[in-house]
Amino acid sequence: MSLVRARLSAKQRSRLSKGSLPWLLDRYIFAAMLAPFLFGVGIFSTIGIAVGVVFDLVSQLSEVQIPAGILVRILILQAPYFIGFAFPMALLLAAILTFSRLAADSEVTALRSVGVSVFRLIVPVLIFGGLVSLLTFTFNETLVPQSRYQASQLLEQTLAQGRSTLQARNLFYPEYGPDQEIKRLFYARQYDGERMHGLTILDFSQQGVDQVITANSARWNPKASVWTFMDGTVYLVSADGSYRSVLEFSEQQIKIPRDAMTAKLPERNPSEMTLPEAQQALKILQRGGDQKAIRRLEVQIQQRYAIPLQGLMVGLIGAGMALQPQRNRSARGFGISVVVIFVYYLLSFVSQALGNSGVLAPLIAAWSPSAIGLAIAGWLLLRANR
Repeated sequence: MSLVRARLSAKQRSRLSKGSLPWLLDRYIFAAMLAPFLFGVGIFSTIGIAVGVVFDLVSQLSEVQIPAGILVRILILQAPYFIGFAFPMALLLAAILTFSRLAADSEVTALRSVGVSVFRLIVPVLIFGGLVSLLTFTFNETLVPQSRYQASQLLEQTLAQGRSTLQARNLFYPEYGPDQEIKRLFYARQYDGERMHGLTILDFSQQGVDQVITANSARWNPKASVWTFMDGTVYLVSADGSYRSVLEFSEQQIKIPRDAMTAKLPERNPSEMTLPEAQQALKILQRGGDQKAIRRLEVQIQQRYAIPLQGLMVGLIGAGMALQPQRNRSARGFGISVVVIFVYYLLSFVSQALGNSGVLAPLIAAWSPSAIGLAIAGWLLLRANR
C-alpha cells in the first residue's frame, strides 16, 4: 500500500472523491520538497561561487598577492548573489525529485484513482514557488546589491594597493542630442566627492564653432544649480581648426547638469543596485540620451521584475516533467535540472541581447523567457493530466 493511501483515513478518502485534497496531503508534498530544495541551494550555490568567484580570484592572483583574509571576505560577500541565483534551480530540482518519487511509488496513481487531478496535485508547488519567488526577490533587493558592491570595492582597493600605484579615476560622459549625435563630451581626471579635478569639456552644440573648456577644478553650486569652474581656459575653435578666441578665467559658472558630471562616479552594475537605485540611474542616462545604454538598463530592470514569475515557472516545469509516464526520473533529476536551467538561461541571454539591440521591447525581452516556460509547463501538465 502506498504511503499516501496508508496515511489517509476513509473519511479523508471520501473528501478526496469529492475533489477536495486535504491539507494533510498538501503539507506532505510541501515537506517532501523542502529537503531536496535545501540540497539544491547548497550544491548550486557552491557551483556558482566556484565558477563565478574563485576562478576570477585565481586569475587576479597572477597580478598581485591577495591576502587569505581578503579572499575569504570576498567569497562571503559574493555568496548571497549566488545563493539567490540558486533558488529557482533548487526549486526545479525539488519538484522533479519529489514528484518523480510520488509517481514511482504509485502515490500519483492512488490519488488519480479517487478523482484528484494533476492540477490540484501541484497546488503545493504553486505555494512553494510563490514563497521562493518572494524570497528571491527580497534577497536580490536587500542583501545582494550591497554585498556585491562591497565585494567589488574591496577587490578593487586590494588590487590597487598591490600594484603600488594608485590609478586615477578617469570619468568620461557623453551627452547626446535629439538626433543621437554627441553634443558634449565631459572628462574629469578625478572626483573627491566635493570637487572635480582636471576637467576638459568639448562642446559641439553650436553651429560653425566648437568650444573647448579646461579647468583645474570645479565645484557644484546647489543654490544656482550650476558648476563653478576655477582656474581655466575657454577656447573657441573654428571649422578650419584655428583658434578664434581664447578666454582665461579664475572662476566661471557654467550651466551643465550635475548628473552629467557625476553619472560615471564609482559606477555599480545592475546586480549591485536596488530597483530604486537602478531607476535613478535610468533617469540619469535618459538625460544624456544614450539610447543603447538606456535600453540595456531598461531590459535589466524588467528582468528584476520578472523574478517572481521565474520561480513559479521552473517549479511547474519540474512537476510537469516528473509526472510524465516515464520511469527513473529521480535518478536523473539533477542532470535534468541542469539541462532545463541551461536552456532557460540561454533563452534569457538571447532575448536580452535582442532587447539590448532594440529588436525586442524591454518588457518583451525580459518577460518572454518566463512566459515561454509557463506555456511549456502548461503543456506538460495537460499531457500528464490526460
